[in-house]
Amino acid sequence: MKMVWLNGWGLSSRYAERIARELYPNTSHTVILPTPTWTEQLARQGADCFLIGYSLGAFLLLSRPELMARFRRTALLAPFQDFRAEAGRGGRIRKAQLAYLLRWLGLNRMEALSDFWARSELKDPESPDELTASDLEWGIQRLLKSSVSEAAGDGIESYAGERDALLDAVELKKRFMNLRVVARAGHDLLPLARAAKLGE
Repeated sequence: MKMVWLNGWGLSSRYAERIARELYPNTSHTVILPTPTWTEQLARQGADCFLIGYSLGAFLLLSRPELMARFRRTALLAPFQDFRAEAGRGGRIRKAQLAYLLRWLGLNRMEALSDFWARSELKDPESPDELTASDLEWGIQRLLKSSVSEAAGDGIESYAGERDALLDAVELKKRFMNLRVVARAGHDLLPLARAAKLGE
């Protein structure tokens, strides 16, 4: 079995690869970054793969359900229908915070990323050197201006952290019928992927 991971925002492919290999060392892994070319990269993957969307990656998959449908199995980690707190759909981050992050990226990329990693309580992220400034800005623009259907995520295997600083797991539970809230987990990929037991 091959696993295809659609990564979260501001994270290197190495972050997801390290976790994927730690949990599933006998499986082949491909990490796709959340950039404007993500759909083309996903289209090159075989339908027999196990598709995993994490954070922004999960949001992008929810925006294109027909792409998820072609894969043998799909799981969403830290999914959301709208990241903006004002929408009341599970996101905790206000539009003003996202707009500020967008400006900060233009002034000091590493400071902006480091602040995001700290707020997200991510463990050992690495600088995403393979992401350009426009890639990072594109992702924030999606979070700032986009939402997905209220029905998006119906029936899809999903996991969210009980203590996620970015997402409200209680609200998400109302919106994703197959969502499991992972006790004591936050937004970090490792505890979510471990609890999901994706290799079974």
